[in-house]
Amino acid sequence: MKDMAILNRRKPGDSLLEIEFTPKGKKETVSLYVYAKDKLEASNYLILNHIWGKQNRIIYKSLARM
Repeated sequence: MKDMAILNRRKPGDSLLEIEFTPKGKKETVSLYVYAKDKLEASNYLILNHIWGKQNRIIYKSLARM
């Protein structure tokens, strides 16, 4: 898995979020970017795509224009 990669494409109304997590079986943290409507959707994106590990924090990097 590549550090600092954007995992999906932007849809209207999505914000860019950075997810910092520790992959299962590793000790080093990794940062990934996801387009999602909120933090819960961003967290679910990792789970639904079988990206396992401990999610340390989720940060908004850019907000969608309403």
